[in-house]
Amino acid sequence: MQIGRWIAEQSQTGFGDSVSGEALTQAFPDATLDDLGFAVAELAKDGYLSTTAVISRRLPRMRATAETYITFDPHTLKHDPAVDVADLVDLALAETNAVDVQKLHVASGWPLRRFNPAFAYIIAHLDDRRVLKGGTNDYPARGFFLMDGDRVDLKRFAARLRPR
Repeated sequence: MQIGRWIAEQSQTGFGDSVSGEALTQAFPDATLDDLGFAVAELAKDGYLSTTAVISRRLPRMRATAETYITFDPHTLKHDPAVDVADLVDLALAETNAVDVQKLHVASGWPLRRFNPAFAYIIAHLDDRRVLKGGTNDYPARGFFLMDGDRVDLKRFAARLRPR
C-alpha cells in the first residue's frame, strides 16, 4: 500500500498517471525487484493499477486507475474524492442534459489534481455510452450526457457519500 500512496503523492493530474519502473525502484531502494513486482501485481489485482507486461523488463508498464486516487488521496492530500464527488454531482445536476468537463471544473473552483478523481468517480457510475471519452489530455473524459435515470442514480450516489 506504500506504493499506492506514493503514486497518489506524485500525481499532478489525478488520473491515469504512468508509473515508471525506474522511478518506482528509486523511490523504494530497499525493496528487491521481486518485492516490487509482487506489490505491483497486488495493486493491479486490486484495481489500483493497469499493467502491460514488457518482455525486456522485470516491472510492467503501469498506469494508475481512478481507484488509486479515490483510495489514497484522503491519506496523502488530505481531501477525499468520495466527499468531493457529492459537491460535483450537485454542480452536474444543475446542467440540462450535457455536462462539459471544463465548465464543471471551473464551477468547482478546485485545482485539477483535486477535480479529476471526483470527476472520474462520477463517470464510473454512468452508462459508458453517455460518457464523452478522448479528446483531452487534462481530464478522464470531455464530459457526459444525463438522462433522467442517470440523474436519479447520481443524486442517490451523492446522498450515500455525503457526510452525515
